[in-house]
Amino acid sequence: MSRRLREDSLKPVEFNRAKQQLATLEGAWSEVISVERVRERARRLLEIHPLRAADSLQLAAALLTSEERPQGFPFVTLDRRLGDAADKEGFDVIGV
Repeated sequence: MSRRLREDSLKPVEFNRAKQQLATLEGAWSEVISVERVRERARRLLEIHPLRAADSLQLAAALLTSEERPQGFPFVTLDRRLGDAADKEGFDVIGV
């Protein structure tokens, strides 16, 4: 969100609204602790999707959280490339 704000593709009002929504969601999400498994999965994702390293880690963590069954799980992103990869992996993508 901050990158989008700096690039002027997100208005300050939208940024503030998104930050408030993120704070609300933060209380409901799960955090993945198995860093090694996330890293291994992220490497595979980088081989098959045109992702940045940090985006592959985010998608890998989501896949592990869904126990490799992403169907029916929402994946929220404003990044088109990450959204496309998440869609191909089976997530219900929200935001792009």
